[in-house]
Amino acid sequence: MRIGGLKRYFSRRKLFTLLFVALAIAFWNSLPQALMNPDRSLALLDCKGRIISARLAKDAQWRFPATDSLPQNYVSALLTFEDKRFYYHPGVDPLALARALRLNLKHRRIISGGSTISMQVIRLAKKNPPRSIPQKLIEMIQALRLELSYSKDEILKIYANNCPLGANIVGVEAAAVKYFGRRAGELSWAEAALLAVLPNDPSLLFPGRNSDELKRKRDGLLLKLREKGAIDNESYMLALAEKIPQQIRSIPDWAPHFANKLLSDGVDPTKFVQTTINLELQQRCLEATQIHHKRLKNNHIENLAVLVADNERKSVLAYIGNSGLIYENDNAGYVDNVIAPRSPGSALKPFLFVSLFNEGLLLPDALVADIPVNFGGYQPENFDRSYRGAVPASEALARSLNVPAVRLLSRYGVQKFYHRLTQLHFNHINKGSDYYGLTLILGGVECTLWELVRAYSGLASIANGPVFKEYAFTELKTIEEHDNQEFHSSMEYSPGAVYALLEALKELKRPDHDGQWMHYESALPIAWKTGTSMGFRDAWAIGVTPQYTVGVWVGNSSGEGRPDLTGLKAAAPLMFDIFNRIQKEPRWFAMPEIDMTEIEICQESGFRAGKNCSHVVSKMAPFAGLNSPLCTYHKIVFLDSSQQYQVNSECYSPSKMVRCSFFTLPPAMDWFYRRTHPQEALPPFHPDCNISQTPVIDFLYPETDAKILIPRSLGGRLEAVVFEALHSEKDAVLFWYLDDFYLGMTESPHKMAVSPKTGNYILSVTDQNGKQIRRKVQITTGEKE
Repeated sequence: MRIGGLKRYFSRRKLFTLLFVALAIAFWNSLPQALMNPDRSLALLDCKGRIISARLAKDAQWRFPATDSLPQNYVSALLTFEDKRFYYHPGVDPLALARALRLNLKHRRIISGGSTISMQVIRLAKKNPPRSIPQKLIEMIQALRLELSYSKDEILKIYANNCPLGANIVGVEAAAVKYFGRRAGELSWAEAALLAVLPNDPSLLFPGRNSDELKRKRDGLLLKLREKGAIDNESYMLALAEKIPQQIRSIPDWAPHFANKLLSDGVDPTKFVQTTINLELQQRCLEATQIHHKRLKNNHIENLAVLVADNERKSVLAYIGNSGLIYENDNAGYVDNVIAPRSPGSALKPFLFVSLFNEGLLLPDALVADIPVNFGGYQPENFDRSYRGAVPASEALARSLNVPAVRLLSRYGVQKFYHRLTQLHFNHINKGSDYYGLTLILGGVECTLWELVRAYSGLASIANGPVFKEYAFTELKTIEEHDNQEFHSSMEYSPGAVYALLEALKELKRPDHDGQWMHYESALPIAWKTGTSMGFRDAWAIGVTPQYTVGVWVGNSSGEGRPDLTGLKAAAPLMFDIFNRIQKEPRWFAMPEIDMTEIEICQESGFRAGKNCSHVVSKMAPFAGLNSPLCTYHKIVFLDSSQQYQVNSECYSPSKMVRCSFFTLPPAMDWFYRRTHPQEALPPFHPDCNISQTPVIDFLYPETDAKILIPRSLGGRLEAVVFEALHSEKDAVLFWYLDDFYLGMTESPHKMAVSPKTGNYILSVTDQNGKQIRRKVQITTGEKE
């Protein structure tokens, strides 16, 4: 018996032990699995902590990210109203339960539940199950368990960040913004007291309803706070005077497209996202866009975009993705035109010129050819369809001349320039240099406003000095806590080359596409460039100062072109308006003297002075300019003593000759140049010298040793190639030959269309006086033979 009794005793003890362990495990695992980890609303803050945009959580609730600190006035009001012994009980308050039981028995209905804040946290985590005595007992057990894993302050934060506060508003942060238009840390005592009583009956607060009952509960709590000494009598009276909000406020949405971009970039919505946006600058830019949008709509131009970057911090200060609301479908307001790829027109030209300056291939004022040219059937034209013969490089850039840019790109190398653009992270230019060809410089590619502003800002960073140069072409920063080293470009430009470029782009007076000059009033020195895409579909303006880069795109998101949709007329006025609103003090880049040197320059040609240059000036230029080409446009001639005739030793005494240097351009350049630049021509030879004054003939096309690609038409037939020549006498008659085959004669203009077979030829042109020029050409179809 004794042995059997011992067995039963140990069996019961083992059973009780197992039961205790099971209950302990059940108790420890009794917390809800997803304790207050719901979807959160994206909430964006500006650089000073002000809300600029927000988005509903996935369950359509305004549930802001959990705050790390609660305002003390709200904590005092909440504990006074809900759980005054919160810091002294273990999750269940026996005194509160006894009081609730007494009140419920007295009134024969449920007046109070006696729940602590810990117990309410459990109910919130379990999605507010139906109330019952068993459910209350479970909540008490789970509240005890909660207090073992979380501190009192953590439990308070969980409750404050997840309690329902009327309508679809959850948590004190969202409620503070929706009801009072401010962050929770800025709540007054009256506002804090109202949010403290509201979870007790969140349906009380609805615009224009139940105000008296809600005010009674709020004022009652304020009285308790005064009685316990939390607030003084003056604060109490002022709090009583505050009105109950009569409507739910809209969440600020100053940067809707920016918010959507960050969401698509994968930003973490579980915490407040402090961005680099400056609210004041964002608002000023919005005001400017609204004004200019009204002007643009008169021409049925519906959309625009603005991006402002801080050049020193490499951060985004203002971001406007479109002209209207993001929810507008009629005018494609939902399209974010900051990141939409489009043709940049001429906006990439500065990067070709700075590359040439950087490598010593070109000086800023060196003359570049502006004459008709044909590259295997591709014949670029200037916007005004005129030619100037020769124009300084800086002027060609400021006036955005297409022909000089294409000729310079051909000289620099398409593949090399394409590589430069990829180094600058123009990620949408990704189809290879052969795909784009020479159209690379005239908008035959696509890029985004974001990419352009980032690249132009990089130029400003280099010009700002060595402190900023290292991070010139890194990604623009959008979130304060992030660094902007997402990528680092291996692209390096010398400060001198960049400074020379920005100086060239500082001109305020620019010609429009119709030849009219437009002058923009601005007290600020700004380096700026415009762009206009083919078909007048996209208008761009990018401006740079030491502090800011401002980029503007104007057009229709649908791609519809409009007359006068040009960079100068549509985008530049908005860009200048924004600069005038955001930057008050004029600043300009300091000359990087350590990277500049004084170079002797030919005054007429802008090249490094050659031995025959007669007018030489000293100018500061990038160090690489020391390796730039010498001037070859000056010719030494000998004149008679009166300097009216050219002479030679066969007809004039050498001792009486006058040695002179004349500025002479190649015939084709000279023919166009003299139209707008009357200058001293070479004197004729003296009659005694018996040298005939032969007229000048030159080819415009083809160029020397040209390889001409003849394309096929849609029907498969080879198309004609058009040769073109110039003659110094406007009444001249030219006779054309391909090898020994006579092609025909021309009078001005001298153009000859030919459909030759593939092969190598000698093209020759003879005028009526027997003057002849010849040129080798190779004809090909680009097909394997």
